[in-house]
Parts: sequence; C-alpha cells; structure tokens
Amino acid sequence: MRLLIAAGGTASGPEALPPGVLTLVNAASYIYVLSPVLVTRLQWLTYDVDQARHVSDERLASILGQLEPTQATTWGSRGDELPMTAFGDAVRDFDPDHVLIAYPKKKRSTWQERNLVEKLFERFRLPITIFEVS
Repeated sequence: MRLLIAAGGTASGPEALPPGVLTLVNAASYIYVLSPVLVTRLQWLTYDVDQARHVSDERLASILGQLEPTQATTWGSRGDELPMTAFGDAVRDFDPDHVLIAYPKKKRSTWQERNLVEKLFERFRLPITIFEVS
C-alpha cells in the first residue's frame, strides 16, 4: 500500500497514534510525508512565510525520523503554501492508495477552516483518514 501522510502536526511517537492509524502506517510499503506550509493570513498577505517554511521543514524531519523503524520506504517534502496545490502535487507525484491527515489538537487547522478535506475527497476520490495529534 502507498500511504500519503499530510502532516499539519506531529505525534510524540507511534504510541500516541490512534490504533487504526498505526495499523495503516504498519501496513504501508511506501510512505510519502507531505508537510504543508501552514501560513496565517497575515503571513500570506505580507509574503512573510519563512518562519512557516522552517516549521514545516522541522515537522517533516521529525515525522521521517519517527517512521525510520517501519519496514516502509519513506520520504517526503515540504508542500506549497497553497494547500490544494501542495496536495495535488503530492497525489500526482506519489499516486497514493490512502491518505492520512494529521491535525494539531490545540488549534483549528487552516485546512479545516476552508473545508479542504471535503474538496480533496471530491477532487481525488481517495480514502482519507483524519486524526488529531498533540
């Protein structure tokens, strides 16, 4: 199975993942991690996205490190500042069988605010599992 993880947040480790999510991760042969650049409206309007890119890179490195013990081939990238573009690029380049979307628990995600999950499902018709991370 080819698993795309769109990570807006990072779990503290595998033990913090919901059992169903952990099952999907363990069943995957290939895992691609998309770490979207989560910019605020102010950052986007003022073209001040450097900090958001840095946070995205750190999140990607953390998740790839946590996936090292799996049997899957793993890699990933920082996504575009526009979530639909980032996701479209990842789907086109990776061709996943299933998508995991990790939201940070403490704050409402930009993806949630814009109903992007519904739009992603309508556009790509892929199975999507959504979960929160601390």
